[in-house]
Amino acid sequence: MDGKMNKLKVCIGILLIFILGMLAGTLGTGFFIKHRIGRFVRDDGPPPPIRVLERLSAKLDLSKSQQIEIEKILKQAHAQLIEFRQGYRPEFEKIFNDTIEQIKQKLDTGQKQKLDKLTERLKHRFHNHPGRHPLR
Repeated sequence: MDGKMNKLKVCIGILLIFILGMLAGTLGTGFFIKHRIGRFVRDDGPPPPIRVLERLSAKLDLSKSQQIEIEKILKQAHAQLIEFRQGYRPEFEKIFNDTIEQIKQKLDTGQKQKLDKLTERLKHRFHNHPGRHPLR
């Protein structure tokens, strides 16, 4: 009996490690995307296309007509990035919620309640800081 219980514990442990790895990968990917793309779509300071245009103007010595044309291109890219960011949010939330539900199947009632509290705090934190992550 002890041998079967030990094997079961090992299997459950490996499964939990795998699921937690998936969750960490999902969160890590979201974090990476947010920081790589988020820098371009932040609300602090001048709009991102203007910041990029200012840098390009200074480094490339752009003429006024070049600045006007490049500004149009940058504004279009900015709008596309905002749309992309909004587009991946539902997929991320689905993966996150599915992962939590799979983990819950392996937990007892007390552990499920603790996990619920953890996930609610996480969602609340991200909801109050929308730039941090797409969990809203």
